[in-house]
Amino acid sequence: MRGTAEWLLGQFPDLNMRIESIVADEDLVAVRVRSTGTNSGKLSGFLPPSGKRFTSEQSHWFRIENGKLAEHWATRDDLSSVLQLGVVTPPRLGALVR
Repeated sequence: MRGTAEWLLGQFPDLNMRIESIVADEDLVAVRVRSTGTNSGKLSGFLPPSGKRFTSEQSHWFRIENGKLAEHWATRDDLSSVLQLGVVTPPRLGALVR
């Protein structure tokens, strides 16, 4: 976990992850998170910083066993993030229609 936080903060020093909602039922916890940040470090360790901001959402599910985290699943909107950061560009509509 510490390594993941260091990796993310190296890319987005102003990273903010806000819990939008959280639900728990027995041994499961579901969390909806909104992340925002400015890319001012090497993206994924090799792409030059874009200086652009992003906002994206993700959901995380945790299974707790004997008071400890046993499993974690996540669904993230990475496409929205890389579009906002300028890593990829959307295809032109004319390029899709022949």
